[in-house]
Amino acid sequence: NILFFSSQLTVGGCQINAINLARALKDRGHSLIYTADAGPLEKRLADFGITYKNIPYMGRHHPSIPV
Repeated sequence: NILFFSSQLTVGGCQINAINLARALKDRGHSLIYTADAGPLEKRLADFGITYKNIPYMGRHHPSIPV
């Protein structure tokens, strides 16, 4: 199981590279969830069949077990 995290799903090199990596791992049979604050790249995740969970991030610390 793999958890991907981006603070936001805005268009940028880091986010696109992370989504492409997630897609490659999913295509190889790994189970993963992508978490981030909402943004325009949500559709790309859906197109690739990647499970996405919206985690509002603005003003928060990085995700942790309590968060």
